[in-house]
Amino acid sequence: MNPRATSLLVLCFAASALLFAGTASALSFTNSTTITINDGLPGSGGGPDIPSAASPYPSPITPTGLTSAVTKVTVSLNGFTHSFPVDVDVLLVGPNGSTVLLMSDACGGLPGVSNLTVTFDDAAPTNVPGDQACIGTTYKPTNYDGFGLPCPSDPDVFPTNGVPGPQPPAGPYGTALSVFNGMSAATAMSGPWKLYVADDCSDDVGQIVSGWTLNINPTPTAAGLLSFSAAARA
Repeated sequence: MNPRATSLLVLCFAASALLFAGTASALSFTNSTTITINDGLPGSGGGPDIPSAASPYPSPITPTGLTSAVTKVTVSLNGFTHSFPVDVDVLLVGPNGSTVLLMSDACGGLPGVSNLTVTFDDAAPTNVPGDQACIGTTYKPTNYDGFGLPCPSDPDVFPTNGVPGPQPPAGPYGTALSVFNGMSAATAMSGPWKLYVADDCSDDVGQIVSGWTLNINPTPTAAGLLSFSAAARA
């Protein structure tokens, strides 16, 4: 083949590959250990209730197999069950210390929810409902300003006293999962992503029955480009 024609063919293939590379498929990582949501503690002297840490606290996931930077992160709670879900606060902390408050003071009260798969995605069409029960679907990360006494109001506080695992960072917390976009593969795999769950009001308990899933989209690549180029030049 004419060298000039070969070069043109390679360039055309490269452009097509980059054009159609699209979004790389998400890599999914699950910690299936049940997260027990312990009841918040009653306040004293008419003050607000005291948040209680779930067990385990945090629930960790360490990704493997990433070869390019992060372009998107979503999170799923698998089997979310609670008799008064507005009590529940959920915080994601990345290995670089970045944070996102996935859900706080949301998802309604009685009669509660049972065994829902709830996914958090910046691209979701709606927020988690406030005073209405959520359903098994996809929502934007959502934080409301408290549900009224005896439950505490903003700012959200995650328990630190007496917790056996790594302590959660203090707020303020991020509001969008895009805070993780651009994180290098090495950083994303450098340590655990930690899910902290707390119940900030007394009298109700729950579980995340099958744990949680972390979905990471890596930067897409034009697969096969180099091998095709080498073959075309042979």
